[in-house]
Amino acid sequence: MLKMLKKFKFLFIVLFILFIFTVVITTYRLDYVAYIPGSTDKVGKVVEVDTDNKSDNYYSTSVLYLDRITIFQKFFFKNIKDGLVYKMPKNMTSEKDRLQGEIEHNSAIYTSIISAYNKAGVDLDYKFVGMYVYDTTSNKISIGDVVLGDSYEDCVNNVKNGEFNILTNNEKEKVKLDTDDKVLLEYPYYEINEDKIKVYKSNDGGPSAGLMQALKLYDDLISDNLATNYKVAGTGTIDEYGNVGAIGCVGIKLYTAVYNKCDIFFIPEDNRAEAEETLKKLKTKMKIVYVETLDQAVDYLRSI
Repeated sequence: MLKMLKKFKFLFIVLFILFIFTVVITTYRLDYVAYIPGSTDKVGKVVEVDTDNKSDNYYSTSVLYLDRITIFQKFFFKNIKDGLVYKMPKNMTSEKDRLQGEIEHNSAIYTSIISAYNKAGVDLDYKFVGMYVYDTTSNKISIGDVVLGDSYEDCVNNVKNGEFNILTNNEKEKVKLDTDDKVLLEYPYYEINEDKIKVYKSNDGGPSAGLMQALKLYDDLISDNLATNYKVAGTGTIDEYGNVGAIGCVGIKLYTAVYNKCDIFFIPEDNRAEAEETLKKLKTKMKIVYVETLDQAVDYLRSI
């Protein structure tokens, strides 16, 4: 046995080093995240209007998100055509990322409802309640609380004054900040009173389904059915006025749409350059439509 160990000593050392190397690159986690193509999901599973004219042809596009990837995963996803790797921002944790994603998702539902009703010319009982706490150094409030006010400017001024009311866990509370506390407000919180609107529990995060939610809700509200013969997907934020905003990972979402055999894909105009770069590498007959507003998306669907 000793003779064999001596004879193959070099080989054993090499194998041991390879073993340690493999363990390290497959288990040691980095402050990086990876994104790869996900799925297309029916918008009606998240929000819809309870009417007899519901359309079932609108889809949001998601990406798969891998948190704190290993050394091997970083190398792999960085070198495949439909993968993206990003370094996590400083002071970002998985829990903070999740909470901020929930804020973006929930606010996008409100704004998509309001913009769809406005576009359809249907009255909607709603009011601005406040702004979400998107980040804070204070232990008096939490990410996801709502600073109450009559407008965005009013909410900002309330925070500057250091004493204000918040909505936390559906309860109203008064808060007094310490002088060195910092609070970042992002995304409006609305109160909407409409029994026909159905919002379902979802694990989705982020605001990028806003445009497709607004299109789906608008189609539910009108007598026509704009997407009967097509699988219509897309991405983009939307505000209460129907303006479409840029999103992240548009290239990965294009791959998602192609892999899931979509017919039409809406993209924010602000994401055109990134999308065009991806389309150089991606052969598809899917119709790509760039839009800046909900009006433009509706007009395109009416034109076909």
